[in-house]
Amino acid sequence: MFTGITHQEQRVLMALVLVITLGLGIQHYKNHPKQDLLIISSSASAAQKAPPVPSTREGTGASVIETPTPLINVNTAPLEELCLLRGIGPVKAQAIINYRSRKPFDTIEELMKVRGIGKATFDGIRDQITVGERIEKKEIKTKSVPTTSTQILVSPTVPLSNKKAAVSTQPAPGGKININTATQEQLMTLKGIGEVRAKQIIEYREKSGPFRLISELKNVKGIGDKTFLDIRDKITVERE
Repeated sequence: MFTGITHQEQRVLMALVLVITLGLGIQHYKNHPKQDLLIISSSASAAQKAPPVPSTREGTGASVIETPTPLINVNTAPLEELCLLRGIGPVKAQAIINYRSRKPFDTIEELMKVRGIGKATFDGIRDQITVGERIEKKEIKTKSVPTTSTQILVSPTVPLSNKKAAVSTQPAPGGKININTATQEQLMTLKGIGEVRAKQIIEYREKSGPFRLISELKNVKGIGDKTFLDIRDKITVERE
């Protein structure tokens, strides 16, 4: 290292350099103690925040990143997916599907109700399964609201099957009331015809068809000869 000097002199020079370097270091620390501590603290903080280095398998150098295995939903999983569970073969997987088709699983513990699945099998797969989110069906009471529909307005006193049914409720010529087209209110203007008998007249003509003769009015229950004689001159069956 040094030429022209002995080994002892070289050792003395190296010791002297070491002492001078150490002294300078101590002097610098005394002058800037906080700055040095800040640098040390920053280095430690950076080391703590540094992301973990993925572990590598010995001999391969490949990174191994462990990711959580997704849970198998026993309420929706197909047969092939159920067979991936430990101790669950095609027969037990089909038994699970048959059970949930009648009633979905509310809890994973309910899986032990399936034939062939005991506690030992359940304990081996309980951390691998789920029943998903179940939404309880709640009865919703709704207030019924009557619906309205568009109807063809025709005279309610004439059967729809009659192609010549009158749509007018105007009195017949001569001031007489046409018992084939008169409304309930018009029929009630006749002597002896109240609300009940007016309705009976309307029901009769709707069921049996229009009156052909005014005398047929006596076929209506409650209308006898006396009532008929009182109104015979005020009624008609003429069609327009």
